[in-house]
Amino acid sequence: MSIKDKYPKTIADFYILAKKKYGIILAITASKLEGEELKLVNKAKKRKKDKYDDHEDDVNDSEEDSSDSEKLKNQYKKYIQDQPVTKIHPDLYAFDNNTHYILVMRFSQYPYITIQRHPTNFKSVKIICQRTIGENEKKDILRFLRGFDYLDYSLTNNLNRQLKDLVLEVDFKEEVEEIITNGMNITCEIQPIMSGIPDKDDATKHSHRKDFINNTNCSFCSILIKSGEERHVCSECNNVILCPQCFLLPESNSVHTDSAPLPHFSSLETRTDDEYFVSNKSDTTYQCFINAFKCFPKRRCLGIRSIIPKSNDNPLGFGEYEWISYQDVYNRSEIFGTALSKLVPRESMIGVMLNNTPEWFYIDFGCLFYGYTIVPINHFINSREFIGVINNCQPSVMIVTESSLVKLVDILNKYNGLNMIIYVGNNPDPHLRKQIPYNITFKIFSEILNQYKDCKIAPHNPLNNGVLSLVYSSGSTGTPKGIIIKDKDFLASLLDYKLGYPCIQLSFLSLSHLERRADLKMIYNGGRLGIYTLPKRDYFINDVACLRPTIMWAPPSIWNEFYTKYQQSMNSLRTLYPQFKTSEIEQIMFPEFRKLLGDRIDSLTTGGALISEEVISMMRRCWGADKVFNIYGSTEAMIVSVNDIMLNQIQYRIIPLQEIIKEGLATENPIPIGELVVKSDQNVVGYYRNKEDTEKSFKDGWFHMGDLVEEYEPRKIRILDRIKNSFKSSTGLFICLEKIENYYYKSPFIRHIFVYGDPYHSYLIAIIVPSEKALSSFDTNLKMDLNQNKSLLEAIESEIQLISEEKQIIVYETPKVIHLDNTIWTNENNLINGSGKFNRPALKQYYLDLIDKIYKEKQNQSIDLLQ
Repeated sequence: MSIKDKYPKTIADFYILAKKKYGIILAITASKLEGEELKLVNKAKKRKKDKYDDHEDDVNDSEEDSSDSEKLKNQYKKYIQDQPVTKIHPDLYAFDNNTHYILVMRFSQYPYITIQRHPTNFKSVKIICQRTIGENEKKDILRFLRGFDYLDYSLTNNLNRQLKDLVLEVDFKEEVEEIITNGMNITCEIQPIMSGIPDKDDATKHSHRKDFINNTNCSFCSILIKSGEERHVCSECNNVILCPQCFLLPESNSVHTDSAPLPHFSSLETRTDDEYFVSNKSDTTYQCFINAFKCFPKRRCLGIRSIIPKSNDNPLGFGEYEWISYQDVYNRSEIFGTALSKLVPRESMIGVMLNNTPEWFYIDFGCLFYGYTIVPINHFINSREFIGVINNCQPSVMIVTESSLVKLVDILNKYNGLNMIIYVGNNPDPHLRKQIPYNITFKIFSEILNQYKDCKIAPHNPLNNGVLSLVYSSGSTGTPKGIIIKDKDFLASLLDYKLGYPCIQLSFLSLSHLERRADLKMIYNGGRLGIYTLPKRDYFINDVACLRPTIMWAPPSIWNEFYTKYQQSMNSLRTLYPQFKTSEIEQIMFPEFRKLLGDRIDSLTTGGALISEEVISMMRRCWGADKVFNIYGSTEAMIVSVNDIMLNQIQYRIIPLQEIIKEGLATENPIPIGELVVKSDQNVVGYYRNKEDTEKSFKDGWFHMGDLVEEYEPRKIRILDRIKNSFKSSTGLFICLEKIENYYYKSPFIRHIFVYGDPYHSYLIAIIVPSEKALSSFDTNLKMDLNQNKSLLEAIESEIQLISEEKQIIVYETPKVIHLDNTIWTNENNLINGSGKFNRPALKQYYLDLIDKIYKEKQNQSIDLLQ
């Protein structure tokens, strides 16, 4: 079918087709109408009904649409002067100035895209985008360009280079050139509000634009809704907004586009998201959140799944999400903050050691409102590191749950500065309570809220230029360091870019690190968080599918698990369709595979560690390259690069290392390789009460990232490894292998142990040479295949597990695969060097084939990282 067969011959008919199929906002100008088109418009002026679409929509006269007409007149005043405005179709207006008609079309699906014909220069078409566009938007733009081509507006053959920036992919530009046979002069105004990770400078410029969307239209009746006027904003659909009158009409449900069961929850508001993003900004973190809570009181904020009886239809016993509004979160935070102000001196350190739970956010905001420094502590931390953290930050209050109370009680004899323990949960273990010293007050969080809920709320008293929080590093390379987060540091990540609405995210990672920042950013933008409250990730996928998030952040270890599922699905389908290519099998598999994350993902983000190219390539093929972001940074320097590209606001140097100890890396490599050092306004000031590490890492405003990188193109870097003898695992934690090996030499069954891991796998392998005691105990010897002796293997695995529990080794540092070897390490075979130390490079080379074999065998097996 040719283009001429697809598209009607009149502007009005083209509009009707566009409305039915595409639903895009379109502002165009047409040359003077003649013939059939002119008759069409004149006829429309005399009719009260427009019968050009299937629904026979009412056509209001100019008096009924005076507000819209006046707005359009003002917008095009210099072209139409005082000529009348005629509504020839719902959302379609014509201005007759005896020279040409200006037709203005309004739709609801893509309010952030405008396509305009210049009123006098008919060779010019302008595309204005207010956010990054995806595949659907690109397809619809193409359809309109095809329509313009057919209507033959004397378009030229010059495609502006800005089109490449607009559409993100070069092949779209080539597709346009191929389709537009007569040519078109396209200019683009790129004004992004990215749902992913934009450049900070772009977001800042965008917030001051005069063309921010201040007004909107009812998605049902199309009436103009001005700034300050009430409207109901749907929490499920993209840009579905109803005026108060249409909101009450049952038939207005027809405009909803999301698959969530009707009726959808909507909040009553008075401004657009663009206006909120600008007006909520402030020069303090405290005021930013106060503004957000005031603007979004009725929106859903935090959600947890209800518990229902298990059944055949619901074997897990989880119901739908039950939501807590912004107003309720604010009220509970004030109650807790008021109580804290009565019980604890202002500016005290408040340690929080909880799993993901709504109470965490009440505590977080309560501390912010009333001037306390919050210290998030990973609830998986072991006792040794816990002692180091608590003695460094010296909290006067620790807020714990059942599992973290056990750890706290165990180390109370190593710290004497604690005045109060607040327990989140019900029925704390009485045996543990008896072990708490009498001078430490023990309170239950729910009882505090009940006690103070009827008291007068104390005036807010936030910190001024104080330390908002101390965020502790993982401690894998030594004692965890407390990173000082001040107001300016937190604001840098809070205000760097706008999230589109609705924005929905699952909070499931430890709130002691990046997850907390991501969640608080979601709240500032008026989004909502589904909270995964279980200690293990057994039902993680089920929660994601139920929530159907729009944004998904996870470290590489999570995406590695998805990649394993991908491989398993592909292998199954290959047996069914052996004649199909990989790309063809993916076309069959991906639609169902995407449903693992729901059906409304706008962006997927990974970071915190290296991710393999195979995994991120699969993600991009499945969910779309424009939706996948690989970020690199640190708590000390924030985000440094996105998809390998250094952000514009980051100054950086690569300091060449005198010696690059990395196998396969040639020192004569012309690509700059060395330690990455960065400088920007978002660098923190240093580490809390740790002068030595501060002076080592922070020098003259520059922060030493501690990573070995290569700059393979200008401002494009690739992370290679940690400079020290350790690596950043796919879980986001630094793993120090020699330290882990030393833990297990306590076992009498272990003679040698070599622990291996790399950034591309989420678990460690331990290759163990059994001791003579182990061999004799199980009637075997080094000449036999030791892995066939199941009793010996199980005994050594038990030893590993026992020592791990005894030393409280963090789960990600515990080897998940044990392999027995019969090689004695000696100087003769170079596995022990001349100084008597284990020759780590030689050991790696010696076992490399075995390690590769183990990982390949395990790639389709699910490894429980939390066991």
